[in-house]
Amino acid sequence: MPLPTLTWRAFPPVVLAANTTAAILDAIQANSSVATYADGTPRQPAGTPGSTSWTWSKEQSGGVTVAAYGSPPPVVLPDVTIPTSYIIAGASSLPPSGPTMLTTLATTPDSNAVNRLNIAMVKNPGAYIGGGVGWYAANPFTSGSFSGYVNLTQATTAVTFVTLRMWECQEAFICQLLTAGGAASYPFGGGALIDPLSTTATDDETDGRLYSIFSVGSGGAMSTTTLSNTGASQYGPFIGRTGANNSRFQTFTPGTAVTVPHTRFGVWSGLSSSLVSPNGDLPKIPFPLYATGTTTTFGTVLGAAGQLRQIYITRNSLAGTAWTNGATTVGYLLGANQTAAAEAMLLAY
Repeated sequence: MPLPTLTWRAFPPVVLAANTTAAILDAIQANSSVATYADGTPRQPAGTPGSTSWTWSKEQSGGVTVAAYGSPPPVVLPDVTIPTSYIIAGASSLPPSGPTMLTTLATTPDSNAVNRLNIAMVKNPGAYIGGGVGWYAANPFTSGSFSGYVNLTQATTAVTFVTLRMWECQEAFICQLLTAGGAASYPFGGGALIDPLSTTATDDETDGRLYSIFSVGSGGAMSTTTLSNTGASQYGPFIGRTGANNSRFQTFTPGTAVTVPHTRFGVWSGLSSSLVSPNGDLPKIPFPLYATGTTTTFGTVLGAAGQLRQIYITRNSLAGTAWTNGATTVGYLLGANQTAAAEAMLLAY
C-alpha cells in the first residue's frame, strides 16, 4: 500500500554551547523537550496520532555526553512498522575498544577518531546498554541488527561548528551543523527515508519501508554543486560511497542485517534561484534513488531503490530557511550555504 505522507517540522536553530561533540549531542537530545516548532505550532506528544515527535535520550561517561539515541513516534494503527533506533556518538578520547564501524560489502570502514561524531542504526533494538560504555559496544543495544557506525563530519578540532538545525517527521529526522555565518553545512540523519514504490519482498521490508542513515562524511562540507556534479570530490546528503570517510547513504537490505550504499539517480543542473512555479511555489521534483555497487564513487547500479519521502529537488536556495507561499508554509530548505544560494533540497511541510 502507499506509504503515509510525511510532514517535516523544523526546530528553532540552536547556538551550540561549545564546539565539542558533547555539546552537539546535548543539543540534539534537548530537542526532545522543545514544546513548539520554529513556526510556533505545538510539538505533539509521541503517542498522539500523527505525531512527528521523536524521543531522544543521552548516554554520559563521567558526566560528559558521549551518545544521543532516538526513536520515531509510534505510527497510527492499523499501520505497523519495524522498530528502529538511531544513535549518534563520539568522544574527546578513544574508548578502550570499538566502536563497531560499518563494514558491509566492500565499504572501507570509516575511522573512529577523537572529537568526531558517528551515526548508526539498529532494527528491532533491545534495551540500550548505556553506562558510559554502551556506545562503543559491538551493538549498543542488547539485541537487534546493528549497522555499524559511519562518520558524520570532520572533527571539532578541525572545524568550528556554531549552529545546529534539526528537522523531524513521523518516520525520519535530519540534523545540520553549520559553521559561523552558515558558510559551511554538514547534514546527517536517518529513518524510513525511502519509498520503494513497490510491495515486493525483495524491494522493501515487511512494513513496506526501507531504513537508512546518511551523512556528509568527514572529508568535507556539503558541496554547493552536490546535485549537478558527480565527481569524487562532491560531498552531500544522499550520496552513498564506499571509500573511507566519504559521504554515506546506507540502507538495510530488506529482511537482513546487511546495509548497501544508495545514491541519487541522475544529475540535476540549471536549478537557478529564479525557478518557481507559476503561482510562486518552489518546484518539488521527486528525488529518485538507486542502490549501488562497490566502487568508491557512485558505483554500478544494482537496481532502482525508489525515491525520497517528501524530500524534493528544488531551485538554488539559502540553507536553513523556511519557504512560504503567502501564509502557507511549503517546507524547509536543506542546502550547502546559509549566506549564498546554492543547490538545495526541500523538506515538505
